[in-house]
Amino acid sequence: MKAMLRDRGTFFWKSLMLVLVASCLPAMLIGISIYYVGAHTIVRELNSAHKVQMTQTIQRFDDYLSNLENYCALLAFNPGVDSTLNRMDFAQQYHSTRNLFKTLMLMKGSNPLIKDVALYLKESGSIISDYLGVRTLQTAKDRQLASSLLNTDKLTFMTDLQLDALPETSKVVAIKLSDQNGRAPFGAFFIFINQSMLDRLVGSSATGGGSAFLMDDSGRLVTNDSSADPQLQRALKDAVMRGASSEDTFVYGYGGAAYSVSHQELSRLGRKWIYVSATPLSQITAPVTSLSRIILIIGTCGLIVVLLIAWVTSNRMYRPIQRLINRLQPGKEADSGPNNEIARIETHWERQMEERMALQTRIEKSLPSLREMFLLQFFQGKYTGLSEEEMRGKLRQYGWRTERRKFAFLVLQLHGTIPPDRRMTDKDHRLVAYAAANIMEELTETQLEHGQVFPFHDSSIAALLVLPPDLSYEEAHRHAADFAQTVLSTVGGLLRMQVTVAVGRLKESLLETPEILEETRKALRYRQIGEAWQLVDVHELQQQGEETVQFPFVLEKELIHDLRMGLEEQANIHLRQFVSTLRDDGGTELWIQQGMMKLLGSIHEAVLKSEINPSVLFNGEHMYDELLQIRDPEEMIRWFQSKVIRPFIQRVPKSYNLQMKDTVEEMLEQLHELYLSDISLEYFAEKSGVSLSKLSRAFKQVTGENFVDYVTRLRLAKCKDLLVTTNLKIGDIAETLRYNPPYLVRIFKKYEGMTPGQYREKHAEPSQQH
Repeated sequence: MKAMLRDRGTFFWKSLMLVLVASCLPAMLIGISIYYVGAHTIVRELNSAHKVQMTQTIQRFDDYLSNLENYCALLAFNPGVDSTLNRMDFAQQYHSTRNLFKTLMLMKGSNPLIKDVALYLKESGSIISDYLGVRTLQTAKDRQLASSLLNTDKLTFMTDLQLDALPETSKVVAIKLSDQNGRAPFGAFFIFINQSMLDRLVGSSATGGGSAFLMDDSGRLVTNDSSADPQLQRALKDAVMRGASSEDTFVYGYGGAAYSVSHQELSRLGRKWIYVSATPLSQITAPVTSLSRIILIIGTCGLIVVLLIAWVTSNRMYRPIQRLINRLQPGKEADSGPNNEIARIETHWERQMEERMALQTRIEKSLPSLREMFLLQFFQGKYTGLSEEEMRGKLRQYGWRTERRKFAFLVLQLHGTIPPDRRMTDKDHRLVAYAAANIMEELTETQLEHGQVFPFHDSSIAALLVLPPDLSYEEAHRHAADFAQTVLSTVGGLLRMQVTVAVGRLKESLLETPEILEETRKALRYRQIGEAWQLVDVHELQQQGEETVQFPFVLEKELIHDLRMGLEEQANIHLRQFVSTLRDDGGTELWIQQGMMKLLGSIHEAVLKSEINPSVLFNGEHMYDELLQIRDPEEMIRWFQSKVIRPFIQRVPKSYNLQMKDTVEEMLEQLHELYLSDISLEYFAEKSGVSLSKLSRAFKQVTGENFVDYVTRLRLAKCKDLLVTTNLKIGDIAETLRYNPPYLVRIFKKYEGMTPGQYREKHAEPSQQH
């Protein structure tokens, strides 16, 4: 633990102190605010509540006195009590006396402050009550004192009554009784006050060492609180009498304690009374003190919890920083101050940012190469599983925006120099192709938002164009065609080369770009041979439709005849005428290449008919692939002369001279007239004076097939003509051809793949089918 704390730097301790201050300060401020603001508010509220309580107590006491006062007023006007009671014999008039006692007893229970109710009759000097019975005032003093009570001006008043006839001095409320004529009062009701009840009622508001008492306006105490300090009562009485405060409630200090004193005057029973109540402030604020202690205890506990949480939080927050510090390799960061973790991380971060920027620069420089590699692999079919959105996402990673864009391909092909008679080596071709690719890349970067150039090994260069967004098909196609024209004129003008540029169709899907690339590359073969700069538009090619062409079959046949006869010079002449005819007829590279492929196939057939092994003759080379790679007609002629004509003629036997050639040709003229007769090779050998074997070899060398096959082919040609143009039966046609019918059917099926009847049904004119 100590070692771990020693390893921590200044940032940890500063952070810990900050967390502690941030965590504890609000709690401390809240606790202090609650203690002071809350305590004062509670004291104020408690004082207010105490005042309300005092007011309610005084009001309740006032209600008792008011009730007593109202009761006295009712007694003064009681119709059942009149002056005749002075002449009543209470002993003899038993029933009347009993009714009077019942009345007095009912009066006594009407108010808790009433201890007893007595009736005083002046003339008889009697006092009557259910408690005292009927007593007669015996002494002159008692008679004079009782009589003096009736001489006051007040109808109802309260006084202290002390008679010898009574057991003790009592506070009574006297209600004078007068007859209906309103003459001098004949007596009075004495209502004896229940002193203990009055003391309890007044002293009920005194709590916790306080005092409550009632006094008259002269300062004489009416109630007695035995539980209270007499000196406190006297001090309070003096303070109230001399007007210590102009307010009904004030704070009075006595004996080192503070008291909340409330007083109020009451005017009841014919005089003024003063109600005084004093309660210690400590008693009032006792709940606040308890609450404050609870707040302090809770605040202290909360502070301890906050300290623990701050410690745990600081450690948790510092843990990632500690991991970063541990991951930093020591010795690489600069001196960043005395063990300052943030400064060390900042130094390491700056170094990482520098490396990141360098890496970002290298990535940006390598993006074109990475994009080119990715697109090449895509065009080669290595990402066929990608969806359109995934493909666009890949290109976004390589810096292209492809949304709402159309795509097109340009393919540029270099053919030769201007003028065309200058020969170039393979190295020259590579250098020129590299220069053309650089020119296309520069044009693509300066004139298009996005574009990628792909050089190929056959000196052709493709460029994928990403056209501006939100263009119509016609506008986008015109934009691509204009760019292609710029590439054509720039590359051709700078390099002095024969250039063909093909513009492919537009597509909105990236997944279809491999198809338009292949289609555009094929479109290069539609260039017109002989033109220096050509622009081939695939869209226009598709709109041109089909055109009829004428293939030079006669020249092909003469060329093969020259090969069979070993006439190399004549064969070369016919070869040039053959290529010239193809150029004049179709004119496109594709047509010329297709015609040369057809010628190569015919020569290959002649090689096989001459019983020469093609693999040995051509040294095992794939002649069709080699020819397919050649685009220039002159190159094709040179290739045929060196790779086909010369090797073939070198393998042809030299024993057959022109005389044998004339003999065979004369024989062929006669054979076309006599092939329907019984004629044989022996006939012509005997007629020309040439041996049968020599004539047979010469015939095959000139025609490419033996005598029997040649005659059979002539007769079958006649048979097909008769089948189509006449209604002759198969037997009649067989007889004409000098064949029996079964043999004709068998040999016809061998050469044509169907019977004569099937051939007639397939090729006969409608008029002959009915």
